[in-house]
Amino acid sequence: MNYASYDMETTPVAQALDDAMSAPFFGDKRLVFVDRAYFLTTETHRGSKIEHDMASLTSYLEHPEPTTILVFCDEW
Repeated sequence: MNYASYDMETTPVAQALDDAMSAPFFGDKRLVFVDRAYFLTTETHRGSKIEHDMASLTSYLEHPEPTTILVFCDEW
C-alpha cells in the first residue's frame, strides 16, 4: 500500500506526483518509484507521446511531502 511504481513512457509525471503527495497508509513512509524518467536527461522523446508537467514537478521538488521517498530512474 505504501509503494507505487510509474513508467514515464506510459504515465504522466503528474500522476506519480499525485501519489507522492498523498499520505501513506499503514506506515510512516511512502515510496514512489518513477522509472524511465527520460525527461530528466538530454534525450528528447524516445517515441513516447506523454506530456509531462514540469512545472508541477518543480513545485513538488521545492516543497516535497516529508513522508514520501520519491526516486527517479532513467533505466531500471
